[in-house]
Amino acid sequence: MAASTATVSSIKRYGLTEVFRPTDGVDVDIIFVHGLDGHPYRTWTSDEGHIFWPADLLPAAVAEDKARVLVYGYHADLASTADGVSKDKIHNHAEQLVAVLSASRRQARATERPIIFVAHSFGGIIVKRAMVLSSGIRGHHVSHLRSIFVSTFGILFLGTPHLGSDVAKWRSWLNTMYNAHCLSPLVEDESYLIHALTTGSETLQTIERDFVQLASRFHIYYFHEGKPTDLGGTLLYIVDEISASPVLSDVERATIQQDHAHMCKFANLSSPGFDLVTEGIQRYASQATSIIRSRWEYEKSEQHSRKELAANELLGDTARGIQHINLKDSHDRATVQSDGSHNTSLKSTRLSGLQQKSFYIVSRDRVKDFLGREDQLQEIATFFSKKSSQQPKVLILHALGGQGKSQIALEYCQRSRNQYRGIFWINASSKALAIESYTQIAKAVAGFNSASVQDGERVVRLVKDRLEAWAEECLLVFDNYDPPEEFPRVQKFLPKVESCHVLFTSRHGDLGRLGSLVKIPGMGPEEGVGLLLRGYDSRDIETNFATALEIVERLGYLALAIDQAAAYIRYRRILPHQLEKFLNTYETQRERILKYTPSDFWEYSTVQIHREEDQGKAINAFTTWEMSLEQLKSRPSMPNPEILRLLTVSSYFNTTRIEESLFRNYWEKCEDEAQWLRALGTKDDTATGQLDHDQNDEHVDGANGEWDPDIFWDILHTLHTSTLVQDLQPDAQGAAFSLHPLIRDWLQLREPADARRKHMKESFLILAHRANVLQDTDNTIWGVQRRPLLAHIDACISNDERLAAPHAEIGIEITDFSIAGNLAMFYLTSGRYKASEEIFRKVNETCAANLGEEHPYLLKCVYYFGLSLLYQHRYREAEQVLRRALQLRARALGEEHPETLQCMENLSETLQYQERFLEAECISREWLQLQEKTTGKDHQDTIPPMLRLAKSLSRQGRHDEAENLSRHAVQVCEKTLEEPHLQTEEAIESLAYVFAKQAKYDEAEARYLQCVSLCEDLYGTEHPQTAFVLHALGFMYYNQGNLDDADTMLRRALKLQLNSVSEEHIDTQDSMSYLTLVMYAQHNYAEAQLLLYRLLEIWRKSLGKGNDRSLKIMALLALVLRKQDKHAEADKIDQERLELEKTTYEVG
Repeated sequence: MAASTATVSSIKRYGLTEVFRPTDGVDVDIIFVHGLDGHPYRTWTSDEGHIFWPADLLPAAVAEDKARVLVYGYHADLASTADGVSKDKIHNHAEQLVAVLSASRRQARATERPIIFVAHSFGGIIVKRAMVLSSGIRGHHVSHLRSIFVSTFGILFLGTPHLGSDVAKWRSWLNTMYNAHCLSPLVEDESYLIHALTTGSETLQTIERDFVQLASRFHIYYFHEGKPTDLGGTLLYIVDEISASPVLSDVERATIQQDHAHMCKFANLSSPGFDLVTEGIQRYASQATSIIRSRWEYEKSEQHSRKELAANELLGDTARGIQHINLKDSHDRATVQSDGSHNTSLKSTRLSGLQQKSFYIVSRDRVKDFLGREDQLQEIATFFSKKSSQQPKVLILHALGGQGKSQIALEYCQRSRNQYRGIFWINASSKALAIESYTQIAKAVAGFNSASVQDGERVVRLVKDRLEAWAEECLLVFDNYDPPEEFPRVQKFLPKVESCHVLFTSRHGDLGRLGSLVKIPGMGPEEGVGLLLRGYDSRDIETNFATALEIVERLGYLALAIDQAAAYIRYRRILPHQLEKFLNTYETQRERILKYTPSDFWEYSTVQIHREEDQGKAINAFTTWEMSLEQLKSRPSMPNPEILRLLTVSSYFNTTRIEESLFRNYWEKCEDEAQWLRALGTKDDTATGQLDHDQNDEHVDGANGEWDPDIFWDILHTLHTSTLVQDLQPDAQGAAFSLHPLIRDWLQLREPADARRKHMKESFLILAHRANVLQDTDNTIWGVQRRPLLAHIDACISNDERLAAPHAEIGIEITDFSIAGNLAMFYLTSGRYKASEEIFRKVNETCAANLGEEHPYLLKCVYYFGLSLLYQHRYREAEQVLRRALQLRARALGEEHPETLQCMENLSETLQYQERFLEAECISREWLQLQEKTTGKDHQDTIPPMLRLAKSLSRQGRHDEAENLSRHAVQVCEKTLEEPHLQTEEAIESLAYVFAKQAKYDEAEARYLQCVSLCEDLYGTEHPQTAFVLHALGFMYYNQGNLDDADTMLRRALKLQLNSVSEEHIDTQDSMSYLTLVMYAQHNYAEAQLLLYRLLEIWRKSLGKGNDRSLKIMALLALVLRKQDKHAEADKIDQERLELEKTTYEVG
């Protein structure tokens, strides 16, 4: 098939390009959106034949549907191109897409034309965010931007990481592969786009949560890749099926048997996936016109109604009689629904009722300037306008406290005053308060006096009878129906007629049996910023949008907290350009800000505390969660002090993915301190009625004190239904949950300072025990379970810096130095050397000052402190510390003690790195002699000093001696150890190294491959030691001149290291460094440049600008730049290097 006349040069890099237009008119627009590092032409063009399928293949499939085909390009480059690395955030890209599309379609007089999106990878995230943005637009001056949402009929997602991708966690320089042997361009470590695409990203969660609220409106087709991508010899799915096809009802799903990069490229009609994709597009195109036409009719009707409502509010009550007459015809007209059907319920009979006496009994204050939430309001209106067999119609608004449920309900009441004969607000916090509300309704609608309505059940019957007799519709709002177990028979309060609409607001998540449940999401970015900065000039808002959005994100998109922050900002007279000041202030004054309420005109002012309504009590973000806690305390079956302790301790962890294993390991390893967990997760308390389990449940039986995951799940489920925890989910390790960031703040700040420090210390203890378990567990957990634990340790360290008393930080107090040492050790083995160093330094000072230099714990900490320096390439400092450790251990334990000899090993290694090979040889020989003296010559403990000595000899060119030592070490292993064994692998690797140094490449390769097999048996395929051997094999291939195999092995090693440890790990940096040499030798200068820049940034951050490694990298970088004729950039690098060398040598 011939290639398209379209070429790279004919397609606009940024913006819209029309690539096909039917000659007989246009009915549908099909728009293609590429992903990260994509291109509006290249992304959709096949490698074979260069077929640009949107123009070459698709038009024939949609010929009968008069479809116009366009491609959209945007700046999402991750490489340092002429346009630079993209700094735009997802909402920037979405805004641009909506603006460009809207402008193009308005100019073509095609605003109402149906749209079908085809989006690859990250492009799907942009489209979703654009839908959320466009759907929320209501302002008069920007209403045209809403047309994109209204006109969109279908979306085909090709490999979109809706839930994130582990590939995106490969730090910032590694991105989607273009082909089997080429890494993507390098980006900065803190790249927003890369960070936003990681699994568990809050940004992706927010976009997915908001989009799900709209998803039923669109026809959606999820496609996932059926083949893994070859990443330098390792096969990996860039976006797995779970992320590409998330759980969502009424959507289509299919597999395209291609890898991630090629699933969107079709060379011919037989290409894998072409038939599925084009059939979906054709079917959507054929259905779209009539449906979108109906939606536009409905949209125009809604716009007309909003204008009438605004006019009515301006005119006031005097206009109502006129309005009832003038609006009669419009109400008689059938209302067009979003699905194209017609609702005829709004008849003149309702209007005649409205002209009778109407009632509006609403005790809550509505906020003066209600912003956003149009999608939720429309969802409520649509629900109540549809025909239903349910009597009454019941809708539940569910969200955590402060999310804006009541204000949405109040806004709906205000906007619907002309629709209902009566709107009644019921405080459903308890049955008694609900009866009080019904008493007020009875007095109003039936004229009963207080004496005649003292019987609560009679009041409820009277109100129900009266409302059921009305021909007109009425609305009952049951606000704060949070403790259903205290108000279990609420259905008895509901009139049994379809004309009665019932709206509940609740934090409780299990109310689905009452009616339809709507989960209220956090505010969208534009809504949140608009609420935060309402009243400010629009230009100021636009200029400071990014900083304002940071505040909104920090407040978790929680409506009440954002409104409080807005009040605080106004009270403190903080101008828009000073918002950065507020952001800095927040972390030190969280409690003051989140408890701040204006003394006057604060609309959030009704709260129930201790089951009594306080009409004048001001609500803030903290009081709403206190109410949830009060409701939990009212349950006699709940172990309340223990639950509060669980929540409080969890608040000092990272807010995402708090795993059950943390508490289970704490219970198992530290039973005395963890006695409080007995009520939350052990079997022996079930008999005492801690939870209302079925007596036939299997998990009730069992030994006393054994951890029971079912009991712990029940506790978490209760907290989840009360919205005190979020994202509850099971996994292989047990339950996992998250905390909203502001609930985290509230839990920390509700305690006095001494209790806060106590629980913070306990959080450290829990993490220390979990760290010990992971250190001792099977090695297949590397990278999978370590990353969440590292995030929790980071959070605890940050809390400690903010909240600990002076001179009481972790590692300083003598009572917790062992905990600090365990955490520092976990940092060390995870490649977080700088963090490890900082803790070990404090622990060393504490131990030396309080325990003396010969204390066993100090002997360990000094040694590991030295290792943390060694692995940061700070060899001189490491040598000093390790020599001190050697002296202390020799004096306290003796020269022949295993821990003394261990110091000698690492001291020899440090000297080798400084190329002081003779000194390293002397240390190794002394170590070997002492070991042989202790255990004999052929003992397995002599293997490590033999291997270290062999390395020293080989580095001096004494390869025959090194080979003999290595062979002897292998023989000792074969005699004394069972295979597979760690020391056997190390001995064979040493022999392979010596063979490689002698250029005996065939023998070296055979030994290295044997080591790879041993490592996979010993550690699994994902362990750093497996990566280390792959790295060694790759470097041998490089020295041999076998660049292709070197490239493959080094890429495999690097991928494993980035997944299992980090960029900070010494082995990872070595793999990166040698890979740049391979790239240079392959003339792959573009990738070499990107990787060198990344490596330079890492070493400058960890070692300082003038370190030897950075200077060498700069020299190579300048060469790479000159190979690409980037002489000005190379000159700049060389000049900086020379200045640094001069400064470094002068200081030296």
